[in-house]
Amino acid sequence: MPSSDADSILGQLYRLSTGQDSGGSQPLHAESGPERMNFFGDQLLALSMKIGDDISSCRTCSRYRSNKILLDAFDLLPDGPTREHVLDQLALNLASDQLQTDMPSVWAIYFNVLLNMSRTVTPAQQKMLLEYKRSKIYPPFVPRTMQSEIRQAIRHSQNRIMLAYASVDEMIDAPFSSPYLN
Repeated sequence: MPSSDADSILGQLYRLSTGQDSGGSQPLHAESGPERMNFFGDQLLALSMKIGDDISSCRTCSRYRSNKILLDAFDLLPDGPTREHVLDQLALNLASDQLQTDMPSVWAIYFNVLLNMSRTVTPAQQKMLLEYKRSKIYPPFVPRTMQSEIRQAIRHSQNRIMLAYASVDEMIDAPFSSPYLN
């Protein structure tokens, strides 16, 4: 049940972040959006921790789902303390996740998406993103803000693998990579 609750909340958060009501047709009132979004973010944090700690089900599945909820929430939330808390929890989850050694390709999915969100968007990509936004298309996991905070959360994780990837990424100054923007 917590997983379906998370899907429902993420759907509501998506509609708020894109400025659409539950029917997807009417703009929301701006003053209600951030508070509601942060409320949903707090709910998602609690659900992700509950799912991630669930030992009665597949541990790999639980951690995978918990990380997905956190990454999706981070992508959709407005800047502020709730988004920062979600980022910190995601970095902590990734740093301590047994999937890193048991199933590195599964673990790397979420880490690489997070790392990619810390990169710089090229001017050509920025132009394409603006065109998408005008067309009411909202690509997921695009760097918006908090790139330096993502790097800082990775550094604070003190996870050697995460630090190594981030260091190399910074050294080569890798740009944001997305198949739909290249």
